[in-house]
Amino acid sequence: MKTKKNFYTPLYWPFWILIFFFWCIAHLPYRFQMTLGKGLGLLLHRFAKRMKRIAQINLDLCFPELSIDERAQLLRKNFISVGKGIFETALAWWGSDEQLQRFATFHGEEYLNQSLAEGKGVIFLGGHFTSLELVGRLYAMRKPFAIVYREHKIPFVNFIMTRHYKKIYAELIERNNIRAALKRLKRGEIVWFTPDVDAGHFHNVFVPFFNVLASSVIATSRLAALTKAKVCPVYFFRQENDEGYEIKLQPPLTDFPTDDVEQDTARINKITEEAVRQHPDQYMWQYMRFKTRPEGEERFYKK
Repeated sequence: MKTKKNFYTPLYWPFWILIFFFWCIAHLPYRFQMTLGKGLGLLLHRFAKRMKRIAQINLDLCFPELSIDERAQLLRKNFISVGKGIFETALAWWGSDEQLQRFATFHGEEYLNQSLAEGKGVIFLGGHFTSLELVGRLYAMRKPFAIVYREHKIPFVNFIMTRHYKKIYAELIERNNIRAALKRLKRGEIVWFTPDVDAGHFHNVFVPFFNVLASSVIATSRLAALTKAKVCPVYFFRQENDEGYEIKLQPPLTDFPTDDVEQDTARINKITEEAVRQHPDQYMWQYMRFKTRPEGEERFYKK
């Protein structure tokens, strides 16, 4: 049994001061926040050596067709996007509905409404883009849904994160709590799932992601098979010149799932890849997506 920590002791006061700083930033004009985000991203690009190294390796693996200079430019733009994403997270957690509702343009909601009208649960299939936190809040303002999430390794960050998630979403489902997701979907409700993570060697298959074998979770196929839920990819991007967000719900996948879990999982990876290729600078390349390797294969991220 986990022991609850007291995050209000003097030991954590510096963190609360930082939280107050981001709360203040979240109430400034949006364009000013994005300008600050760009500056923060450029600082990270220069000084966050480990993050930069991981992102560079991922870009080298996924975009071998680009020149070295083109990948360097993409890496710089990506860090700017990461910086903006940090302030978007603050906006998602502390911004008001009135402040946020003018930022998003939604497409494809007819697919969702049709599925729900048929009594089917819906799996929102998203990817780890830098604007994920804010887009989740924007969509939750229109339709209540549960999210599948992973606990943060830093307890204080997890405390703050889950406290705000509980205010935004219908339910928080820890990634190993498959029963909670099944219940929601069987009741004809919506669950947001982001399967583009390294699955380790547990309930995984190795299938391509950008033509690189990646340890991939099979849960999307299993959830759909057990609940007859519709799987609707969600593409979302920050518009040019920081004018808001395009959120595009795609039609439900047809002929899914099949009897071939590996084929289904490869298809899910391909869908995420197609979204990433539209705006590769907005994807979270700082994550070690290819950390787990097939037996006998050399690791990519070792120093």
